[in-house]
Amino acid sequence: MKTALISAAVTCLALASPLAAQTFACDTQSFATFSDDAKFAASNRTKQFTVDVTRRAVTVVNLSATAGSGETRYKIIARDGTQSYGQQTDEFAQRTLALPQNPTEVLQRLGYFPVTLVRQSDMSVNSWLLHCRAL
Repeated sequence: MKTALISAAVTCLALASPLAAQTFACDTQSFATFSDDAKFAASNRTKQFTVDVTRRAVTVVNLSATAGSGETRYKIIARDGTQSYGQQTDEFAQRTLALPQNPTEVLQRLGYFPVTLVRQSDMSVNSWLLHCRAL
């Protein structure tokens, strides 16, 4: 009985808390920008990413041969019960992301989980909708 209660408690904690460190592969489902540059938009629509989720941060690695590659580490700044929100700011732009608070649960239900990324500066706003899957 005691073992069953401990097992149930561990399961509840795992479902209620954000994912332990795990890396996912993500494809761009949609891209939006203010730019009229069709080549720029097309390049961004083909971007692929890896997303590494931990309790305190999400690291996004952009894998693109045509639109520039890079890595951004987002600090988790808020959770609302269903979503986690991350932020990263530097001298060039403000970056935000949103993803399910428990990606594994959504992944099991849908076969993927969504992530939105936004990069905003004084000259532009770009946003990506990603669908992420287990590696």
